[in-house]
Amino acid sequence: MSFKLVAQDKSFGLRTGLETNYTGINALLNGVYEINNHTLELGINYNLVDGFSNSPVIGQNFSYSYTLAKRNKLSTFIGFEYRRQKPIKIVNVQLIMYSMGMEYKFTEHITAHSKVGYGVAAERALSSQSFSQSNILTGYFQLGCGYQF
Repeated sequence: MSFKLVAQDKSFGLRTGLETNYTGINALLNGVYEINNHTLELGINYNLVDGFSNSPVIGQNFSYSYTLAKRNKLSTFIGFEYRRQKPIKIVNVQLIMYSMGMEYKFTEHITAHSKVGYGVAAERALSSQSFSQSNILTGYFQLGCGYQF
């Protein structure tokens, strides 16, 4: 019995984006790790126009995607997105969404991408001794660019 080591195509990068979803308009900054056809993104989002409070809100985001097809400079992918924001002390908003998108590679290092998706927004609120949760169907649209090291 023999084992063969497969060469792994790895890269690191940064991705920025502007997104609209249930929580409003968000700016995103993600660190990106790509290995073969799998992409992991982890970063922060900054809510530019929050409907829950007067000041913008910083949140966390995570995404995973799998590249379905690559041709020349264009690739398509599917995956999921997770967002969490806490606009005020007693409110916690989490979004879990299925995503589809495409990426265009301008150069070896510079990319542009668009994503669209749908899912659920879980809003949890705590007030004097009571807890409420509402689950709302939501969607999102994102445009952005990236730099691969």
